[in-house]
Formats: sequence, structure tokens, C-alpha cells
Amino acid sequence: MQSAIARNLEPPILNPIELEGVLLNRLSSIGQKAYAEILGISESTVSRRKGEGHFADIAKELSVLGLQVVPPEAVVVSRHYLQSVETLADIGLRAERCRP
Repeated sequence: MQSAIARNLEPPILNPIELEGVLLNRLSSIGQKAYAEILGISESTVSRRKGEGHFADIAKELSVLGLQVVPPEAVVVSRHYLQSVETLADIGLRAERCRP
């Protein structure tokens, strides 16, 4: 059965530059001071790490490992699960269209 819902279920190509952007945006949202306090380092160390490409290195490593970075409020499901839900939705929509 061909699904009426068109979606690319292929794994995305993980771009280290985009991952670095996600990391730096998250750092910006929680603040360097809070980040430094949680890690037990100085705020200047955080600034130095940003300047030395520490987060770019982390992003490259995550990319090589095939990992994605998502915020804690995101809901992450497997591609197989998503495909199953879409199949069930498609079956339900077809059944609804056949109702008198």
C-alpha cells in the first residue's frame, strides 16, 4: 500500500556547522555564566572555548558518530515508529473517505 503522506524517511546528512549553531544557540539561551557554573569552570574559560573552536570540535565529533542534538523539549521517535503512525493515519483517512 502506497502512503498518501509524502515524507522523506532517509536519515539526514548531519552538517557539523549546523550542529555547532545548535550548540552555540543553546549556550546563548542558558547563558555563559549559568553554563560555566554548572560545569564548575570560569566564564572566561567558556569564552575561550568558543574562540578556540571547542564547540566546532564537539559538533564534528557528533556528526561523525551520527548523533543529532535536540533540545530537551523536543520529542524524538524512531523513523520506523513515525512510518508506522503515518501508515495508520493513511489507513484511517482512506476509511473516512469511504464512509457514506
